[in-house]
Amino acid sequence: MSPINGIVIMVNMKKLMAAFIFALTSLNVAACIVYERQYRVHFEPGSATVTAKEIKRFAEWRIATRKYFFSGFDVYLTAWESEDGSCELATARVEQVRNLLLKFGLSANNVKDTEFRPIYAASVHYGPDLVRIDVDARCPNYCCRDEKCCPAWRAAEEAAR
Repeated sequence: MSPINGIVIMVNMKKLMAAFIFALTSLNVAACIVYERQYRVHFEPGSATVTAKEIKRFAEWRIATRKYFFSGFDVYLTAWESEDGSCELATARVEQVRNLLLKFGLSANNVKDTEFRPIYAASVHYGPDLVRIDVDARCPNYCCRDEKCCPAWRAAEEAAR
């Protein structure tokens, strides 16, 4: 092997190593895009009963939350009132979702707040026939940026500068 081939190999190895280090440092950013931070429980129009299909989807989401938020999390619920302006259906739906959360192992203390929004605030994505669950994960987790419980995050951020 000639010395020039050795130099070419060394240069390529350095480039490969730089790409590898860049990929490792970027991995943390990609890991923080966790789709389990928000979940929507869909209901049939006019119904407050969760279908078997929705319970299956909910169970899959709950398994994922245990994986991504291993330190636990708090939940905030949002529901939309019906077209006649009453909150009766929305309240019944929230109770169904709250019961699902409790049956799947979440403590009642972790359900922090429930918000009822008027129907005109609903959109295509957040319609009146769903209850949205927002997750507020505790540290440490994949997206933890709290320096008190995650000093490694702070050190990694400073090293990246």
